[in-house]
Amino acid sequence: MGVAKCIYCGRYFNPALGAGDHVLPSAIFGEFQGDSRFRGCCSTCNNHFGTLEQIVAQAGPEGYLRGIVLGKNPGRRKAAGIQQRGAKNSKAPVHLILRNERYELIKIQPGNFRSAEPVDHFRILDGDGNEYFVQLYPNITRERLQEAIDSLGISDIREVAFDCDSSHYTYYKKLSKELFSSMTNWRNEPGTEPGNRTLPGRVKFTFSTDYFRAIAKMAFHYYLVHCRRGYAGDEMQFKAIRSFIKCGGDYEQFFDQPGPRFHMPFGENTFVPTKWCHLLWAYETENQVLVEMYLFLGPELVPPPHRIQLCKLSSELVLPGGAWGHRFRYFSQAKGRYLGCVEPLDVGRLA
Repeated sequence: MGVAKCIYCGRYFNPALGAGDHVLPSAIFGEFQGDSRFRGCCSTCNNHFGTLEQIVAQAGPEGYLRGIVLGKNPGRRKAAGIQQRGAKNSKAPVHLILRNERYELIKIQPGNFRSAEPVDHFRILDGDGNEYFVQLYPNITRERLQEAIDSLGISDIREVAFDCDSSHYTYYKKLSKELFSSMTNWRNEPGTEPGNRTLPGRVKFTFSTDYFRAIAKMAFHYYLVHCRRGYAGDEMQFKAIRSFIKCGGDYEQFFDQPGPRFHMPFGENTFVPTKWCHLLWAYETENQVLVEMYLFLGPELVPPPHRIQLCKLSSELVLPGGAWGHRFRYFSQAKGRYLGCVEPLDVGRLA
C-alpha cells in the first residue's frame, strides 16, 4: 500500500484512496476528460479546502458565471441558476442597474440573468464616495435594519437615500428619520412609471481572503501536477504559499505579480474563444514561478486573469519547457459525466 505525506499538515496517508483533488473543483466547474488530479493532499486538508471552494461558488464571479454558462450545478439535478447567497461570512454579490445617473439595487430573476426587478433598498454614501446598499422589507424592524447597516462597517455616512414601492414609502421614511436623525435635508425625487426597460447593469463582488486562498490552491496544484522539476509541493521555497492556502494572510504578496505575457490560443488576431473555456498557464522565469488563470473565458466575456506567484526560485537554471498551458474546453453537449476536456497548449510568449 502506497504512503504519501500531505504537503500541508505533514500527515501520512494513502494517495490511492479517494479520487484526488481536481485542479478546478468539479462542484464549480464540472468534470473534464483528461484532467490530471493532485494527490499530495490528505482528505482532512482537502475537506478543509472545500470550505474555501464554497466561497468561490457562493460569493465569487466564478460561481455566478457557472450559473450562466452551465445552467445548473454540475453533477446535480437541482438548478443552480445564479442565486448566490454568500458562504462562511463571505458576502453575496450585489446586482445593480444604472438609472438617472445612479446605481439602484435589483433582484435577478432565477435562471435569467438578463431579467431583473427592482427591490426596496437603502443607498448609503460614505465620505469617500463609496456606495453601500441594504435591502428593505415591508415589515423590517428598526433594530434589524440597524444591524444590517452596522454590518457594513461604514465609519462616515454622508448621504442616505431609499427607493421603494409607493405603498411602503411612509413606513421607510419613518425608519429613515429615526435612524438618521442628524440628517435634516430630506427631499423627494420623481418616481418611475411601471413598465419594462433596458438599462445598463453591473454585479458587485466583495472578495475575501478566503476567496483568494481557494484561487491560490487551484494555481498551486495545477503547477505541481504539470511541473518538470519533480516538485512535490512540500519544498521550502513553497512554504509561504502553503501557509497562505492553509491559514490565510496577505494575499497581495502572491496575486497580480508582474511577469511575461502570452498569446491567446484562439487563432491569429483572435482574442476571444467561440466556446466557453478556462485557460491555465504556468511559467518559470529566471527567479520565480507564476501561474496565470483565465476562468470562464467565453464568447461574451474576457475576464481579468489571476496572476499568482508561487515562489521565488533559488536556482538561476531555467529548464527547457519552462512554460506550459492547458485549455479546459466545454463540450457543446455533455458526454456522460464530462462537461468538457483538457487540451495542452503551445504557449507562445509575447515580446
